[in-house]
Amino acid sequence: MDYIVNEDQLNRSIERYLKTNYSGIDNIKFDTVTVGTWTDSYGRKMSGIRKRTIPKLEIIFKEDAVPYRNDSRMKLKYGIQEEIINLFGFETNDIVISFYYIKTSVENF
Repeated sequence: MDYIVNEDQLNRSIERYLKTNYSGIDNIKFDTVTVGTWTDSYGRKMSGIRKRTIPKLEIIFKEDAVPYRNDSRMKLKYGIQEEIINLFGFETNDIVISFYYIKTSVENF
């Protein structure tokens, strides 16, 4: 069975899923980005470059919610990316996902 959802419904579903499963998320922003490609979404080569607009998802974590080791950060990032692609039906090249974390500092004068 196929379901048709609009962009707002999809964004709300993704946001609800991420905030439910990852308590360290501070904010999620949705945007679009234009990319150029030599292949279509199935990986077949095309003649000439084609531009298309794809969704961009920006996930901002609280500082203490992000692992300190780089390999652990990458594991978290690619785990979330894989979940979003698989659960919400995106192809690998059909979404851009960016990860950031908020870093705070204390300065003594």
